[in-house]
Amino acid sequence: MGFVHWRYLLKTHIKALLAVIFIVAFIIFIFTFTETLRRTTVSLEFLMLITLYRLPYIMTTLFPYIYLISTSLTLESLASSRELIVFHASGYSMRQILSPFLCLAGSLSVAWFFALQPFSAYLNHEIQIKEQHYFGMPITSSTRTNLWLYQRPSPSQGILLHVGHMQDSICSDVSIYLFLQNGVLTEKIFAKTLYFTPGAWILSQGTIFKMNNLEYQTFTERRFENTLDANKILLSLAPPKDIGMYDLFSIMKVRRKNHLYEEGHTLALHTLGAKSVLIFFMVLVAGCFQTKHSRLKKSISIAKTLLCCLFLHFFMDIFHSLGKQGIILPFWASWVPIFLTGACAFACLSWKGER
Repeated sequence: MGFVHWRYLLKTHIKALLAVIFIVAFIIFIFTFTETLRRTTVSLEFLMLITLYRLPYIMTTLFPYIYLISTSLTLESLASSRELIVFHASGYSMRQILSPFLCLAGSLSVAWFFALQPFSAYLNHEIQIKEQHYFGMPITSSTRTNLWLYQRPSPSQGILLHVGHMQDSICSDVSIYLFLQNGVLTEKIFAKTLYFTPGAWILSQGTIFKMNNLEYQTFTERRFENTLDANKILLSLAPPKDIGMYDLFSIMKVRRKNHLYEEGHTLALHTLGAKSVLIFFMVLVAGCFQTKHSRLKKSISIAKTLLCCLFLHFFMDIFHSLGKQGIILPFWASWVPIFLTGACAFACLSWKGER
């Protein structure tokens, strides 16, 4: 395909892509703003902050479907203006016509995986932290080195728990920091081991430092009243949907070091990789539904594309659920629906090219 034709198709497609991104972003912004306003009573400034921080994450999650819609609209526009007939009459096949879209999809797939998704996940995580501070909810996270837990059980105090090693619900090398709402540290507790009982943590062989009078005392065993048990901690350390690719690698490393179950994190990582490849395959899917002559109204074409998006979403969600329940391996749960979609779309394009 000549450079002029290639550039024209790419320019037309980028215009359609930007238009779809703007429309979808506007709809998501209105919906998120309204839903957050309905569920919570916060200031308008904080409400806008929540909406703007969450918007990039939702957009990156929906981006494969956004790219499918934009590609379908571009091809529909070319067909309705009879430009597809001209391209076919000039000897160009559908694969050649789709080549600019495929090149752009490949570039966006790499950018989505290495930049857009981690950045949007970071923003979403930041707003979750702000919400948890604002509403006084517990915060649990896993860092690059160890396991951390931040809990605010009441408005007047807070707890910071650091676990050096955790195996079979028994923690070792434990540090607990008690502080007031204004951030003033009141007490530090260091213990060799910690295990959980109903309504309390049992600490053994440790030291307590009182920060107000700089006194300390040692203990053989101490009961620390707290209703947060090991199961709740492990559940909160399950892979969140908003986790970034780089953080996911580091968290998997930490959990492997602490002998924690990490198959769910493996599934999350494969899902991120599969979604980036899906952006590329969406071009082939859009080409399957396009004909040289457009006899459909644009509204019908959009409805057809949206139905295709719903079908693909439920198809992939079935495999993801099977992987989440451990019925199939995380690799197959993430990649089988993606490659089945790509193989079927490629076969359809080849069949249409032979007709």
